[in-house]
Amino acid sequence: MLACVQSYFSKARPLRHEVSPILAFSVQVSYSASGHIAIILKINPMRFGEGIRDLRRKKRLSQKALAEKLSVSDTYLSKVENQRLDFREFPSEKLIHKLADALDGDETELLLLAEKVPEVIKRRLLERPDAFIRIAELNDDELDEVLERLG
Repeated sequence: MLACVQSYFSKARPLRHEVSPILAFSVQVSYSASGHIAIILKINPMRFGEGIRDLRRKKRLSQKALAEKLSVSDTYLSKVENQRLDFREFPSEKLIHKLADALDGDETELLLLAEKVPEVIKRRLLERPDAFIRIAELNDDELDEVLERLG
């Protein structure tokens, strides 16, 4: 049970630890008496669009070349990178999957940067909400101690 938590939350210290060059995050999970689960992600100051731009530049792709790979317009990709989408803050999960593939980016990191909870985390959370609640209630020192024991 804790192996799954370790793999996704081992770096979950509020903005003090970087998981990758583009992502640092913390997760807060709360569970109400009525059975509702709330997940709050706190994402680092780098914006989703900046992360996409950085990955694209590392791959030495122009916006036009990446847009062609994704089957979107370069204008749309520019709006994604500049966080100027007309109808929502982030692109769809489907496009995020395509971006991860095209840029050799970590899909989980990109989804979290877009404030979306990856399916593997949602699924595990719903399987064991009791474990996630207990982990969410730990302070940083307690969480560090648990992670140290896990190796």
